[in-house]
Amino acid sequence: MVNHIKFLKTIISFMVFIFCSLTSANAQNQINGFVYDIVTLKPIADASVLIKDIDNTILNYTSTDREGKYSIEVELDLNTFYIEIIIISHNTLTKKTTTAYLQKNNFKLDFLLSERITNLDEVLIEGKKQPITVKKDTTSYDINNFKDGTERVVEDLLKKLPGISIKPNGQILFKGKAVTNLLLDGDDIFNENYTIGSKNISSDIIEKVEAIEDYNKNPLLKNIKTSQDIAINLSLKKGKTDISGSGEIGYGIKNRRLLNTNLIAVSKKTKGFVLANHNNIGQNNSPYNFLSNTIDLASLNLLDKKASNLLNNNRFNSVLSDNRVQINNNYYGSLNALYKLSTNSKLKLNYGFFNDHLSRNESTNTVFNFDTSTLNINTSEQLITKPIINAIDIEFTNQPSKKSLLIFKSKYNSIFVRNSSNGFNNDTFLTNITKTKDYFFDNKIEYTYKLGKKKVIQLEGDLSLNKIPQSLFIISQAQNNSQIVNSKRAVLDLKSKFLYKSLKQNETSIYLGYKQEDDEFNSSLSGLNLTLQTQNNITLKNVKPYINLNQLFILKKWEFDTKLKTELLHTNIARLNQNLLSKDLLVLNTYFSTSFKTSKNTNLYLKYNLSNQLPKISNIFEGLILTGNRSLINNNFKYNLLDNHSLNLGYRINDFYNLFQFNLNARYNYNKQGFINQLNIDQNQDIYTQILTTTNNKNINFNLDTEKYLHFLRTTFNIKTSYTINDYQNIVNNSEIRNNTNKNHTLNFGFRTGFKKRINFENNLKLNNNKFINNDILFNLKTFQNDFTIKYIKNNFQMEVNSQFFNQLSENTKNNEFFLDSKLSYKSKKIEYKLILQNLLNNNEFKNLNVTDFSQNSFNYNLQERYILLSATFRF
Repeated sequence: MVNHIKFLKTIISFMVFIFCSLTSANAQNQINGFVYDIVTLKPIADASVLIKDIDNTILNYTSTDREGKYSIEVELDLNTFYIEIIIISHNTLTKKTTTAYLQKNNFKLDFLLSERITNLDEVLIEGKKQPITVKKDTTSYDINNFKDGTERVVEDLLKKLPGISIKPNGQILFKGKAVTNLLLDGDDIFNENYTIGSKNISSDIIEKVEAIEDYNKNPLLKNIKTSQDIAINLSLKKGKTDISGSGEIGYGIKNRRLLNTNLIAVSKKTKGFVLANHNNIGQNNSPYNFLSNTIDLASLNLLDKKASNLLNNNRFNSVLSDNRVQINNNYYGSLNALYKLSTNSKLKLNYGFFNDHLSRNESTNTVFNFDTSTLNINTSEQLITKPIINAIDIEFTNQPSKKSLLIFKSKYNSIFVRNSSNGFNNDTFLTNITKTKDYFFDNKIEYTYKLGKKKVIQLEGDLSLNKIPQSLFIISQAQNNSQIVNSKRAVLDLKSKFLYKSLKQNETSIYLGYKQEDDEFNSSLSGLNLTLQTQNNITLKNVKPYINLNQLFILKKWEFDTKLKTELLHTNIARLNQNLLSKDLLVLNTYFSTSFKTSKNTNLYLKYNLSNQLPKISNIFEGLILTGNRSLINNNFKYNLLDNHSLNLGYRINDFYNLFQFNLNARYNYNKQGFINQLNIDQNQDIYTQILTTTNNKNINFNLDTEKYLHFLRTTFNIKTSYTINDYQNIVNNSEIRNNTNKNHTLNFGFRTGFKKRINFENNLKLNNNKFINNDILFNLKTFQNDFTIKYIKNNFQMEVNSQFFNQLSENTKNNEFFLDSKLSYKSKKIEYKLILQNLLNNNEFKNLNVTDFSQNSFNYNLQERYILLSATFRF
């Protein structure tokens, strides 16, 4: 404890030193004004505004907005300088001025430009607007060059833009990197749950799409700290954004229903998006996922703050799209509003409500191959999942001056999930009821102060609390089993940051912080006749004063980025019937990357990362926990840090002028300390035990991702291929440690035509070869999938036909499936009519094959039955 007090005193002394040593930063101010046409007095948008010294050197620059307004920073110690206004439609205007003159006029200066008049004997216009333009960190798409008329929402549009892709959970990728923010005319109203906008905003109101790299939500960090964040900005069409929206109502056979309405409101002070949705046709327009094991965007950024959720772990996964396997009755509503309280303050509110009724019938046949025997297990279940979510986010931003910014964020989520099922474990009939309550609360405050043009200091505080009480009851003729679990996690993170950028564009960041993590975990299992421990009572406390040192060097075409995080870790672990475990460790986490620009659009890169992670409470408990009809889990725990060495080497081309993307990389991962899974399987139950020990787990992965538009074919081609070799260890039914290898090869080939004709085509082919090798035993699964779409458009009529073919082949089993769907739509002046014909061949069940290093599995589940639905969409 004495060491911690000394460390905190060091933090305070260091902060005092920073404040005292940096108060000599250059003073500066903002010049504000408007640029008008001298005749019409109309504002001139997109005019360049340059600050030049007496030697004609550009010191700063900006451009005017739609209202002709500009704001540009100038240093007060600059006595005499020039302001130059440039735009191709008007004559260039240059004014010589002084800081003394500007101070007398409150740093306000307007400009009147005369229209540029050129007399030509003949005008010959050739060429057309570039479909993609790149200016510094912003890539702008002229979306009319990529649309084919079948787009309904923003996500449909983004999928067709070069360099942009969408993951199954709705996450947007740009140049292979995750997009962090989705903006509406420059404002972020969705936070991390941006699928609310991408899945629901109509593509018809979008005029332009911009991808912004090096995106800093905090404006005071711009040009000081290089950010890895990427934002997608949606520019809305003029005249359609004061208030606009749409409503859709649909009804089909077998009581299929679709109701959807959304509204966008934009004014000088307010920007908002509201939606309400109900359907039972397999659609999910929310950021939440209760269908599969894919982590949704709503949870992705909260993983470090969340408690263990062991009884609601959904292991379902399907190669089919969600709208085929999701049998739902979904209600979803969302309110997202940004209100400018004053010129310096704004308030943002996000509220979401989600209620669903998911059902699925599934059956499995698994053949386990042990060293001296085989075991055949059959299970079946009729499952119902009922989630209810209420989520509230509040964000307040205040910028009292040009140098300071205060941001306060508060988040509250309440999740209730009830799972119930009836089914068989072999010949034993079981009834299962699982209930989960998840309460999450998070408060974060951030203060930023700009010490100079290139120096910033930040103070941050973050306090979160998560409670998850869970219960599981399994009823059978032989016995009743009960599992109770209570998890709690509280995280406090306090930090101060000093950020500095030198004249040579090198960046330095120093973080000093204190982090405390408190975890509690209690569980009790009754009903099973087991000799193993069935209770847990654990408290885990981690106290981590830390310092981060980050340095970014730029040397001509070279870029070097280094990060070092040092933690003084103190850990206490209290467990049932065991002595208190206390550890004091010095923990280092390092990161290094370098890149070399071989040309304007190409670069080579190398990245290395050493991560030493603390074991979580879900890795510590040793008493058995019942998670399903036949599944139990526990740990064989010995305290060790989980180290991971990662090396990544790649070559990337981003040539938007020629519409060509290319990325080739290799990644190597190695764990010296990691997990070995021990599995004990019999006719009635499976026990999975994680053993934290010295391992020989390693992974190597090769990836190729390329996309090219061929203009003479009016077609975009893309190829994605990966090859992975994964070496890992496990123990099966008291065997010795088994050394296994998994080799997985995936190839995706697709093309998408863009003919200026009535008919267009799209095809995606996917091949996968998955091998598990243990000594001389080989389990192999081959998968072939082809998706083909034909689109026909004539005037206001559209028709789309989709087909999907699946083929899976294992050692003893073969599976073929073919799907056919169609959509027809007609647009009048105010109403769009749409006819959906889904699953025309009425495939009621799908068989999914899986293999591991010791088993072969056939997994059957029901699908959305064939339906026909007629809908009408009203736009206003």
